Amino acid sequence: MWLNAKIGLYLDDLANPKNGLNLVPNPL
Repeated sequence: MWLNAKIGLYLDDLANPKNGLNLVPNPL
């Protein structure tokens, strides 16, 4: 499911804010 993939990328971006995806704005 594409939705699961997007959630996976979202969580990965939360865990690794410097990975360059920038799906989640950096609170700092």
